[in-house]
Amino acid sequence: MKPTKSTLLYATVGITIAIIFGAFGAHYLKTKLTPDLLESFKTGVQYQLYMCIGLLAISNLKISASKGVLTAIKCVKLGTILFAGSIYLLTLKNLSPTMSFLSIAGPITPIGGVLLIVGWFKIAFHIFKLKE
Repeated sequence: MKPTKSTLLYATVGITIAIIFGAFGAHYLKTKLTPDLLESFKTGVQYQLYMCIGLLAISNLKISASKGVLTAIKCVKLGTILFAGSIYLLTLKNLSPTMSFLSIAGPITPIGGVLLIVGWFKIAFHIFKLKE
């Protein structure tokens, strides 16, 4: 599959943001959050990195850029934003009582997780259909 510019841009910007957030967590948040909350923040960073690296990897596979594959990639992109983004928001709400409104992000995390599962499953299905 020829990688689309939008997928490459999404993945590389996503990796850049994950690196920035990782440094933010390691240097600033470690003195502001409990160890459990810091671990949650790290989970968001790790998943964001994994998904973006995964998108770069599948961009080099020899699968057709069919509508199904492109839909799967969109699921992974949106799932990453919802999953990691909601974890970031839920963690950061603990920095200040005025940020408690960020609790609304709670139900978003599992939606993002489901989109990630669906997206990667659909990609695996298309790879399975490949002729060797």
